[in-house]
Amino acid sequence: MKTVMLTGATGFIGSHVAERLLRENVCVRLWVRRRNDLIASLERAGARVYAGQSNDRATLEESLQGADSVIHCAGAVRAFNEEQYFEANISLTQRILELLKAPQTMILISSRAAAGPSGPYVPLDEDAVPHPVSHYGRSKLAAEERVKQWGAANGGNFTILRPGVVYGPREKDLYNYFKWIKRGLLPLFDSGRQQIAIIHVEDLVNAIAASSRHSPSGEVYFVSNDHACSLKDIGYAIREAFHKTRLVDLSLPLFVLDSLAFFLDAASLVTRRPAILSCEKVLEIKQPGWLCSNGKIKEKLGWEPCIPLKEGIRLTAQWYVEQGWL
Repeated sequence: MKTVMLTGATGFIGSHVAERLLRENVCVRLWVRRRNDLIASLERAGARVYAGQSNDRATLEESLQGADSVIHCAGAVRAFNEEQYFEANISLTQRILELLKAPQTMILISSRAAAGPSGPYVPLDEDAVPHPVSHYGRSKLAAEERVKQWGAANGGNFTILRPGVVYGPREKDLYNYFKWIKRGLLPLFDSGRQQIAIIHVEDLVNAIAASSRHSPSGEVYFVSNDHACSLKDIGYAIREAFHKTRLVDLSLPLFVLDSLAFFLDAASLVTRRPAILSCEKVLEIKQPGWLCSNGKIKEKLGWEPCIPLKEGIRLTAQWYVEQGWL
């Protein structure tokens, strides 16, 4: 039986990966910083849990002993400053790599942000020189570089996946957009024109599964749907899912976002919770596009996205309602 050590199972993507591994009768080890109800349910389903901080070398080493591979999902999408982003997205990666040795393999779940923005209608491919614009993107790229350095000394035993915007059950950021639209309001930035790559979490989990089935060869893959979309497209799909006939358009010009983000960043210092709309996030919003090509992963791993945007949005809205989130 294959043994996989998974990080980030308390989070959105990692929890879905854990559930898939358990359904496939994989021996699952979960390294987590804290336990919660979700981890308890995964443990009851058969996962073995190792709880500790990233500097707890003994617990981390124990979780890796005898593991065939690591699927590394843990990280931070929001933080107060660059230092915190780099600590969250690099330190654990580095400590895992220090303990990992071939033939053990590493699958790193990175981010589209690591590659930097695209033009409005021109998707990037994996050969494009990365040029991240945010602390988050730079920290994810730095984590990729650590994995590549490890791979150079260990037979290229890694795969790096760069998903676009990931949505689906348990997602908590785009979820706020669902809440506004269910109330009949459509918040947009710069008229919602920015083109983005998006992917349903189940399609991403399928991509991770495809990566696990193939021998790693030190490759980087973008993971996204076949068709790009805009924030307005997403809004209209949510409207349809909730059977709304009309929405009040709340378009905000970009210059307003700077002031709003500055205020929210200041407020976050009081609440001690990083703002969803921060100055760093506005940097990403101002870019013309976040497009990427999924041609390489389709060709080399035989993966295909199966959930179109409208269907994925409908299923996600249904989950939010059934779980009492909306």
